[in-house]
Amino acid sequence: MGLSLHVVEAGQPGNPVLLLLHGFPEFWWALRNQITPARRGEISATARTGAADERATSGLWAKQALEHPTQALRSTYVAFLQLPWVPEAKLGSFDFAGLKMMMQGSAKASMFEPGALDRYAEAWADAGSLTAMLNYYRARRGRDNEGEPARLTTPTLILWAGKDLFLERNVAEAGLALCDRQVGVCGRCKSLAAHRAARTHQCSDHRVAGN
Repeated sequence: MGLSLHVVEAGQPGNPVLLLLHGFPEFWWALRNQITPARRGEISATARTGAADERATSGLWAKQALEHPTQALRSTYVAFLQLPWVPEAKLGSFDFAGLKMMMQGSAKASMFEPGALDRYAEAWADAGSLTAMLNYYRARRGRDNEGEPARLTTPTLILWAGKDLFLERNVAEAGLALCDRQVGVCGRCKSLAAHRAARTHQCSDHRVAGN
């Protein structure tokens, strides 16, 4: 069965491609501040994924949780998100109050302008959207992680918040080790306090495409 992705494009055809991938529970609009400057010389695309084939990332996350007990504690929320129907009921009730609280709790106080979370709620309310997002985590259950993880040959820059509530920096460094053309882990993100660093990150020191 194929996979349906929602993609937003900007820029001029024929220029190098910069692919932006958001995380849970966001949608393309979370990366609007990155799309605008990128369109000057590149095509910028964002995609929302459901239960995609993620053998490499699933194995990486599990390995880091086993090797780092503090990371295992930070990742306990994954077990809840894997439950059937309960996460939809808890996170989607009262106009997605649970998801809104989670977004605000993992970001700086000034992160969301008035009305921003309402835009997220509109996207979450699309038929099947919340379940598709949760299926990303449910797909980890029973995953066969044997064999060598896939490698990336595309130039890769990881944006990382130093005070991330859910993922430690060792996860980023382990992920970067799977990239053959490493740009690095952005040092400016060390001072960011949010799990959602990329939303406001506009570092002029990095030019990912074409490196």
